[in-house]
Amino acid sequence: MSIPRVERHALILLSFALLSYGGIACNTTAMSHPLPIASSLPVEENREIVLETLATGGWFVETDEGQQVVARYSRYGHLARVRIAYSGPDITMSYAGSENLRCTPEGGGCSTIHRTYNRWVDELREQLDLRTQMRSNPK
Repeated sequence: MSIPRVERHALILLSFALLSYGGIACNTTAMSHPLPIASSLPVEENREIVLETLATGGWFVETDEGQQVVARYSRYGHLARVRIAYSGPDITMSYAGSENLRCTPEGGGCSTIHRTYNRWVDELREQLDLRTQMRSNPK
């Protein structure tokens, strides 16, 4: 039995749509919430570490008020914003916004987001941690 031409085209389009949607869904994951970075340094040194790390990593400071910074990173039409606070003994990072990263809103953040966001934020956290350790333990 053969499928009529119109129905065959409809099945092909439906299959393509489902595959495309599946490809999109595969790129999202649970949003990571980076652990605080322990620091025994004075607040002003933590601020220097944050600003140096952002600049060398290609992040741009949008706001620098009080003892926190909001920075953005954009690439290929995607944008991530991160809030970095350095007021206490820890440097903390939290979600501050995104564009074109498939955020599924939940509270003040996202329940799921494109895995690229997590990668960018995890890399930033690693660099902040490394600089903090190097500054705390110079050899």
